[in-house]
Amino acid sequence: MNHPNHKQNAHETPSTGEYLVSSKTLELKEEQLRLTREQRRQAQLRFDLIIDKIINAIYFVVVTVEVMLGFRFVLHLAQANPQNLFASIVFGLSNPLAAPFANLFNPGNGNNLFDGGLVVGIVVYWMLGMMLIWLVGLLRR
Repeated sequence: MNHPNHKQNAHETPSTGEYLVSSKTLELKEEQLRLTREQRRQAQLRFDLIIDKIINAIYFVVVTVEVMLGFRFVLHLAQANPQNLFASIVFGLSNPLAAPFANLFNPGNGNNLFDGGLVVGIVVYWMLGMMLIWLVGLLRR
């Protein structure tokens, strides 16, 4: 029956109009759920992109530090002329990075070409960079 005051019993089937309204409501709820999931997925992708950019920046800094200290090590080992433009730039730029490790080992007679403190510095900076990358990577889900 389609009387306005008539309540539908369990054995009665819904009318076509009621079925369509119910179906549309269900479709809208499903679409809202899909939209919410997609928005969350896109937000997570944006967050992961930011994390990736931070990690890439850390890699860039670590590699730059490693290259500068590596050049310094090779130039020192080869007894490069500190008056040379390239050598003076490398020594000048890498000096603040090498300073914490400058007196790490006793130089002996002072003619030691192998700078063990610089090698330790290269390893320490690499380890710090990798730990920082690991920590930033933990922010991902």
